[in-house]
Amino acid sequence: MRWIRLWTLLFCAVLVLAACGGPAGQVDVSAGSENAGLDSSHPFGGDLAAEGTPRPGGVIRYGMDREPVALDPVVPGSQQAIYAIYDPLMRVNEKREVVPYLAESMTTTDDGRTWVLKLRPGVLFHDGTPLDADAVLFNLKRQQDTVRSPGNVYARQIASMTAVDDLTVQIVLTEPSGSFVNAFALRSNDGSLGLMASPTAVQKWGPDYSRHPVGAGPFALVEWVPDSRIVVRKFADYWQKDKGSRTWTASSSGRCRTPTPPMRRSTTVTSTCSSAPTRCRSCGRRTIRT
Repeated sequence: MRWIRLWTLLFCAVLVLAACGGPAGQVDVSAGSENAGLDSSHPFGGDLAAEGTPRPGGVIRYGMDREPVALDPVVPGSQQAIYAIYDPLMRVNEKREVVPYLAESMTTTDDGRTWVLKLRPGVLFHDGTPLDADAVLFNLKRQQDTVRSPGNVYARQIASMTAVDDLTVQIVLTEPSGSFVNAFALRSNDGSLGLMASPTAVQKWGPDYSRHPVGAGPFALVEWVPDSRIVVRKFADYWQKDKGSRTWTASSSGRCRTPTPPMRRSTTVTSTCSSAPTRCRSCGRRTIRT
């Protein structure tokens, strides 16, 4: 009986290995396979230098298998369209390293208790609101206040946040965490703290913001027809000027179609008590406590 069980386990292992379809990380694109014709040679994008100068214009139609619940960083759910509208502050590169994207850097000098986030200058949201330190504070505070947000578990680790200047945020944690920076590079459904929504748009739309998203990504929302389509258009003031095409349309039919001012500067946010915004009489700084 022991030998029978052993051979059964070996047979199952062979089946599992056969189902993998080759070495780890590779996709079978040979003729006759379900992925025939797909190019898996550049999973993180092609070589821009070799591909030449991008040409403006054109339309991409991309089929999705379901209607997105929302296009809001604090609402649970994974959807492809969210990354057309939002760019992350940090991202994971092809070497599995967390590197700056919208941010210029995020560093710590005390083993993860205090983090300093530096932003790129001149980045705008689709509505013209600057993506500055106050916008970051607004978004992190929103993550703290939204208990059901996937990012709330990471935002709760923040003891205080301060806008040191227009492009610098200091974050102090309740306890040291050397991996805290990773939270700014996670996927949306895993609890990313790095997807920034326009504070102006959030305040304008209130509970309906998730249907009127405004980010700093390559495409801005044009229209969202429930159970039909989401249309976004190239953002003219995108911080990476050579990226994007004219229009991107996502269809939720399940079939792919053939392509034919936020708060003032020097704002401090703490999570110690609940009170309305106050202003220091001596230095003029405005403080928000949660």
